[in-house]
Order: sequence, then structure tokens, then C-alpha cells
Amino acid sequence: LLNALLDNDEVKNKLSDGAVRFTTNKGKDFKGLVTNGKDIEINYALLSNMNLLGDVLAHEIVHVLTQRWLIANPESKIKQDLDALLLLVPDSVPNYNKKDIYELLASISDPKIAAQLKTVQVEDKNLLEKLIDLFKELIGKIFGIESLEPNLYNEIVNKLVAISTSPIKAPEQPATKNK
Repeated sequence: LLNALLDNDEVKNKLSDGAVRFTTNKGKDFKGLVTNGKDIEINYALLSNMNLLGDVLAHEIVHVLTQRWLIANPESKIKQDLDALLLLVPDSVPNYNKKDIYELLASISDPKIAAQLKTVQVEDKNLLEKLIDLFKELIGKIFGIESLEPNLYNEIVNKLVAISTSPIKAPEQPATKNK
């Protein structure tokens, strides 16, 4: 996913005014976040796990792109549908996670939030399914693709969910021999 993002000229242009910073003061469970709609902060500890670092960076890049697209297209059907779904989020979801559509989209990867969203029925699907469908459509718009192979959509969404929910693991140290 990261390679696909970094090879895309549109993504390069959209990220050119941002910065990536590593931080040590956000706590051991912190992975990454977007600040100012363009800058990415990542846990310094991830430098010891390049696979997870790449996954988290890709996840945060997607957040930058989705937030920018939604801000630039406030009258779009996707934005309006997302705003309408935001009103249906149950009270059991913490206020921070439902303060705006950007936080809600970021929260669908949290298993506890996802479980709460599944409890709300919206037409023929639950709220989580509706949000994921709109997220997939949004990814297609960002990359200028009107329709993607359903398996590719699912791969992108599943990868982003896995990134958010996987624990940070310390790298294994090589065994030393006693002489």
C-alpha cells in the first residue's frame, strides 16, 4: 500500500507541503497521527519495525488525503452522506471519536468503536458497513478511480484496519553465544 501511494504523482503533489516527524512523548501505544491536516507524527519506536512503520505511514497518508478531499469537496454527495451518518453514531461512542467525520472515519478501525457502530441499522446495512462503503467510494474519488475491483477496495480497507489495531512489538534481539 505504501509503495502504491508513494508512486502516485497525485499523492506526491498533495503531500509535498507536509512533513513527517518522529516523536517519543505520546505513549507506548501511540502509532501515528495527522496534525494541521498535512503533517504526520509517528512513534519513534516504530523505526525498529520497518514493516509496521510503512503500514502506519500509509495509514496516516490516507488520513491526510481523505481529510483534504472532504474539505475541498464540502458539497459532494460523499461528504453529505458521511455527515448524515455522523448524526446516527450511538451515544456509547466517545465524544472525541464522533466530534467530526474525520475522527469518525479514523475510528472505524478501532474494534470497540466498530462494535458500537454495528449496533445501528441504516436501511439494509449497519452503520459500520455504510461508513466503510463511503470510505471505499472516497478512496476511489481521491485516486480518480470511479470503480475499483471490490477485492482491491476490501484489501485497502482491511489493511488500514489491521494497521490501526495491531500492537507495537519490540524487535527480537539476536541470540548471543557465550564463549
